[in-house]
Amino acid sequence: LPEEEKFLMSKEDILAEIRTLLAGRSSEEIVCNTMTSGAANDIERATELARNLVARFGMCDEFDMMALGTIQSQYLDGGYSMTCAQETYAAADRETIKVIRQCHQEARQILENNRELLDKIAAYLLQKETITGQEMMAIIEGRDPETSPGPSAPPRPISLRLPPSTSIWCPSPSPCRILTSRRRTSRQRTNPRAISLRKNKSLKGKPLRK
Repeated sequence: LPEEEKFLMSKEDILAEIRTLLAGRSSEEIVCNTMTSGAANDIERATELARNLVARFGMCDEFDMMALGTIQSQYLDGGYSMTCAQETYAAADRETIKVIRQCHQEARQILENNRELLDKIAAYLLQKETITGQEMMAIIEGRDPETSPGPSAPPRPISLRLPPSTSIWCPSPSPCRILTSRRRTSRQRTNPRAISLRKNKSLKGKPLRK
């Protein structure tokens, strides 16, 4: 589906997103043999996704379709609080850690299997400091990123060495990238006051019917 029409995430989508979020830290471990604080935000987002997978979305075999918490102040900060026993809370934490650990290992394996591509992208970043989705896809496809086509060019299939039953999100535009989007429809974006002003303007100068 087009990005603007993708509102739901499957379990495979969520796991793929977690792998993508953990790829930065995994590359630090593989290439630099160290860890930095640069992955802090990615780790926070990956943890939130993994916890929602376990506690909210009913995608964990341990708890089946049992909701372990509720969203507080949905239209404000959207905070999430657990509404289960302490033992269940601890078990949910263990399942969350299991999901994160598995995705971390799979992200490392993907990067190790594609180390040559990782080094090429890193070298390009050292040279240019930034990289676009089109330039990254050009490197993956073996083309010159300096002459990569613009966004209007149709995406080409790519080949990455992935472990069985594993997926990862790629930079857009790409046939393997699926994003959730909550873009408002044209009706939702319409300002009611603007509609009223347009109606008043169209009626200006016209006789009123009794």
